[in-house]
Amino acid sequence: MSGKMIWMEYLRAIACVMVVIIHVASEFILKGDGGINWSFANFFDSLARVCVPIFFMISGYLFFNTRKVSQKNYIKVVTALLFYSSIAIIIKLVLSLYSPALADKLPLHYNFLAEPSIYHLWYFYPLIIIYLISNLVKVREINFLQGLCVITLLFTFFNPKLNDLLEISINFKFTNYFFIEGEIFYFVLYAVLGGCFYNLRNLNINYGRISFFLYLIVSILIAVFTNSSKSNTSFLFYEYTGILVFFASLCFFASFYLCQTILKPSRLVSLISRHSLAIYGIHAFVVSGLSVLTKFYKYPFMIAFPVIIIMVLLCSLCVSILIKKIDTKGYIS
Repeated sequence: MSGKMIWMEYLRAIACVMVVIIHVASEFILKGDGGINWSFANFFDSLARVCVPIFFMISGYLFFNTRKVSQKNYIKVVTALLFYSSIAIIIKLVLSLYSPALADKLPLHYNFLAEPSIYHLWYFYPLIIIYLISNLVKVREINFLQGLCVITLLFTFFNPKLNDLLEISINFKFTNYFFIEGEIFYFVLYAVLGGCFYNLRNLNINYGRISFFLYLIVSILIAVFTNSSKSNTSFLFYEYTGILVFFASLCFFASFYLCQTILKPSRLVSLISRHSLAIYGIHAFVVSGLSVLTKFYKYPFMIAFPVIIIMVLLCSLCVSILIKKIDTKGYIS
């Protein structure tokens, strides 16, 4: 097993666990009673905000360079979207017949073309666009620092989220004609940024450690700013297109990439990484079900949170292993 694949396995597995952390923590944030539970949930949610950008960056590293998106890649993302959307639709139909009140409590929708059938499936929509754009954009000839500077400039000065950061930090707001609206643009930028790492050959472990430390600092800032603006229920600093999330994602990705020579193979990491797609597809159903049935967000965070995380991961992993045994071609797992 190559070092390159080991670092990518770690990123994919950790990002997968972080997705679960976000969705469990959000139950405490949105439905809990506030107080210390809210503060703990905000902290862990902020640490895990890099998860989806990391997935986009992995795709960019793979497909914005020499490797091409194959027909199977397109089929896989479409069939996965259809399969997990179908699960949501079936659950919604069954509950509507036997328990309409319970059906109304679950965030499930019928028309997956208009909006995701369940909230977490939104990820597949921009991923399809990233795959398409990867046929037109290759960054293998771009110097890493040059690409990093351009992407950082686009993600800061040209990002309308800059005003959110300036307003809460220094109470300043300005109008910029060059602001680029639209989430998809920034998701594609994440992929391009991941592709730029392909040209970074100087793997300095100390820089990797510094990058991880910076990731922690920026994540704490996300938690602090979110706490300062928690009366605003839109949670601006959680957004994946936000500037702080961008810098946290950049540092987190860089830390594993730069430290790839010291990462050792792990069976657990490899297991989660191999099943990450199915875990991602299944976990939200488990979280929603446990939330409705147990109302775990009402219990002390430091007890309920790790228990629910473990339950969701184990249940999702077991279902994922079962799906993979049936899905021998790997179209939905």
